[in-house]
Amino acid sequence: ALPANACLLDNVLANASAAATAKSGYWFGIAGANAAPTTTYTYTALAVTVGSSGQRGFFTDQSGVIRYTVNGSAPTVASSPIQ
Repeated sequence: ALPANACLLDNVLANASAAATAKSGYWFGIAGANAAPTTTYTYTALAVTVGSSGQRGFFTDQSGVIRYTVNGSAPTVASSPIQ
């Protein structure tokens, strides 16, 4: 099977043409995944309206560790990991 057919992302997020795409009350954005095969990337999810559509911010990269903030601010590689 081809990687494009693996269904790892839903169609809204996989076919996004903007730097950030809104879905389910969060903005999703990816950086560093411009050419295949991609070995480094960052992916973030931030609440569209903090306190209404969501409270936490999320971050992951090629390490596979999901990190978060509890106040809606943009998390980074230094943020707390989900355990």
